Amino acid sequence: MDSQLVGEYITIRFDPNDLEKLEVWLNGKQFENAIPLNLSRPKHEKAASEKSIQTNEESGLNFLELTAPSHEIKQKEKRGALSYQSLVEEEK
Repeated sequence: MDSQLVGEYITIRFDPNDLEKLEVWLNGKQFENAIPLNLSRPKHEKAASEKSIQTNEESGLNFLELTAPSHEIKQKEKRGALSYQSLVEEEK
């Protein structure tokens, strides 16, 4: 470890699919690569897996069907209560 890095905020650059190479950077200057202590997984957990990229599985959820009941309730509230009886009474 380089002593001039002590207490500094450094940048670590890495490939999320290969965590064995960790580049250390400070103010645009590259230093000796860091050595990972424990590589329990071969990829970063946020890296997309190849399976999730290649599959086109549908979730079975339909957003429009799920929101339709609440949309209808809101529309009825906007329109207000409408009854034929009240229309006939107003004409008299």
